[in-house]
Amino acid sequence: MKKVIKDEELYKYLEDSIKLIGDTVKTTLGPSGSNVIINEDNLSPYITNDGVTIANAVESENKIINTILTIIKEAALKTNNKVGDGTTTTICLLESIFLNGLEFIKKGYNPIKLKNELLESSNKIISLLDSLTIPINDKYLELLANISSNDEKIGKLITDFYISLNKCKNIKIMENINDYQDYTEVMPGYFIDTSLASPYFLKNKSFLTINNPNLLIFDSPILDMNLLNDYINDSLNKEQCLIVIADSYADNVINEALALNYEKENVILLNNYEYGIKKFSIIDDLKALINANNYGSIKKIIIDSNVTTFIQNSSTSIKNRIAKVKEDLTKEKKEYELEILKDRLSKLENNFGIIYVGGNTSIERRERKMRFDDALNALYSADDGILLGAGIPFLKISDVLKIENVADEIMVKSISSPFKQILINNGENYQSILDVIKNNDYNLVYNVKKKTFENKDNSSVIDSKNVLKEAIINATSIASLLLTTTHLIVNEQIKTINNSINDFNEI
Repeated sequence: MKKVIKDEELYKYLEDSIKLIGDTVKTTLGPSGSNVIINEDNLSPYITNDGVTIANAVESENKIINTILTIIKEAALKTNNKVGDGTTTTICLLESIFLNGLEFIKKGYNPIKLKNELLESSNKIISLLDSLTIPINDKYLELLANISSNDEKIGKLITDFYISLNKCKNIKIMENINDYQDYTEVMPGYFIDTSLASPYFLKNKSFLTINNPNLLIFDSPILDMNLLNDYINDSLNKEQCLIVIADSYADNVINEALALNYEKENVILLNNYEYGIKKFSIIDDLKALINANNYGSIKKIIIDSNVTTFIQNSSTSIKNRIAKVKEDLTKEKKEYELEILKDRLSKLENNFGIIYVGGNTSIERRERKMRFDDALNALYSADDGILLGAGIPFLKISDVLKIENVADEIMVKSISSPFKQILINNGENYQSILDVIKNNDYNLVYNVKKKTFENKDNSSVIDSKNVLKEAIINATSIASLLLTTTHLIVNEQIKTINNSINDFNEI
């Protein structure tokens, strides 16, 4: 049975949902942000201040609130997927934009008009962010990694390693389960985003390392185990593991493959979830790695839940593939396809780096790994330059943005929220620090960690421009959509027969 929620009842649910996720995530913003303990059904409890992880974990017993939370999380996830950081800032902005916007809608302002104005206002803010951008250099890279990880040792280690690999995006962070130390390893390799056809292929491990496996590549789904039998038999006879990459698999294929892995890894099924030109380009790269059409051996494969790394010695086929990608780069004009080509060239041409993260316990390793991930993503997102940090760019824009409509008024109030939240988390007097910064015409930046003011030209407080840009885009997008939502339809919980009998007996 369907239930329709509307008007004041819906507004209350929207407010409760946004405040639930906002209050949980915002406390982690800045260097003094707090940690959150997360308990998931299939994992041991762990501690983190990683915004996207916390946002994903926030749930409610109320089905209506959970429905709204799913939509709110989309903004945070989109920011994280695009630039690998900025989840907390996105949610902080989203909450403020929505709550300020809701005040006007309750007074009778047209939601569709407000949505369009908000999107226009966010575009003006993005243009102003561009005008404040500072070009990136190696000094700023390390500062950015320090801030993102909130740890100078992590920041230095990961920045030095990134620079040593020619700033290519070929680095993977893994837990060091053997001892407590952090260390790095460099090897020739190529990696792609994948997912295991079943998590049981990992056998409760965080990753698998397979030496000298055979690799079988398909460009379509595998619906019949007979397609694999000859390859499985060949690999078993040679005492090699068979790694299969395909679009997807029928359930019976997955179950039969899992049955073959009782004593050791014999067959592992991986999903290549790319599509279109990117999917077929990756397939061609993999064929060059194995120097075969679709079936061949490779030196080593490292597999975890979402990335697979292929390690192979340089060969003529790989060199030819690099030459072909370089040739395609000179001819391609479309921006999206140029980015794909550049990414593939980096992976084919450069070495692959692994940073192993140590810790005294699995909980500590996981928490530290998230810090390394944040630092690495910050480095990756810094290509287009940096901005002053601690929410200062948004604060300055709130002073100079020309208010032409209601949306501009809302955005001026909302974009100062990250600055305010960082100071709240640090136990600081927001207004007094704001007054000092404004009275000095934004030439001073407050370093929350050191509790001192710094000249903007020599400040160690910085942010990636791309992160702030994506945060405002995605926060405005989801907030404006929620503000135009007038009805919500959900399935009502239907009582079970036993509950109905109990209700009857009570009568």
